[in-house]
Amino acid sequence: MGRVGRVQEEGVEKDRVEIDWDSLPYEKLVEKLDEVVQRLESGELPLEESLQAFETGMRIARAAERQLDRAERRVELLLQDGRTEPLPPRQGADDEDLPF
Repeated sequence: MGRVGRVQEEGVEKDRVEIDWDSLPYEKLVEKLDEVVQRLESGELPLEESLQAFETGMRIARAAERQLDRAERRVELLLQDGRTEPLPPRQGADDEDLPF
């Protein structure tokens, strides 16, 4: 789960929850990273908020990179083990269940 910390904002201390980015699916990380980039590119954030957004974006990007690295290792292991044959069709599967 996330950690809770204290952050000083405009002279007022507030609680800030740090998200465990590694627990989110890759697609959600990409979505969140896109939101951060849009906020930064808007040019409307004050300096401190820009720095915080950049820091958050870097954390998200690193978590996404770790997930991609794990996926790549899984593919490499499958190829090394010779498990390249297609999976058998699922019992009772129809076209509506397919992801594409």
